[in-house]
Amino acid sequence: MPAQKTPDIELEPKPQPYNRGTRAFLGLFILIGVIAIGCGAWTLLRSLRCAHRPTAEGVIQTAEMGRQSSSDGGDTYSANISYDYQAAGIH
Repeated sequence: MPAQKTPDIELEPKPQPYNRGTRAFLGLFILIGVIAIGCGAWTLLRSLRCAHRPTAEGVIQTAEMGRQSSSDGGDTYSANISYDYQAAGIH
């Protein structure tokens, strides 16, 4: 009598592959995350470079606040500031 082949029984179910929509969503989510991290890193590098720039003491001579009214009833404000400073021996 020939040996009978036993049927293959899977004890664990096979994981279902992701469909296109799920992959597209995950890809977009990862792309947005990478862009956000890149923008944060760029901003951090710029701020670190600015922290090492030279500074100079200054004195404010005049400070006025300007206001202009437009025809549609809105106002625009501006700051008019005059100051003196000395940097690298130049006044």
